[in-house]
Amino acid sequence: MQVLQEIKGYGEVNVKFGLKKSENVTVEIVNVLGEIVSSINRGTLVAGEQNMKLNVENMNSGIYFVKVIAGNEVSTQRVSVIK
Repeated sequence: MQVLQEIKGYGEVNVKFGLKKSENVTVEIVNVLGEIVSSINRGTLVAGEQNMKLNVENMNSGIYFVKVIAGNEVSTQRVSVIK
């Protein structure tokens, strides 16, 4: 599973990832201290390309990590929030 992220404006991150099979998916935003700032359980998603938008408007400027957990697989991508 590969996670691709794009910044869309100042308050939104677009996260794209692919699933080989249907899986329960959770997306977490983690700060550099390892604290979970946001956690979204998306439920069971079907196989194929997935696309979701994360609102980061209320987050402070800094470095964060978007972690996508699908079944037993975990993929992490670094994101910079700049205001």
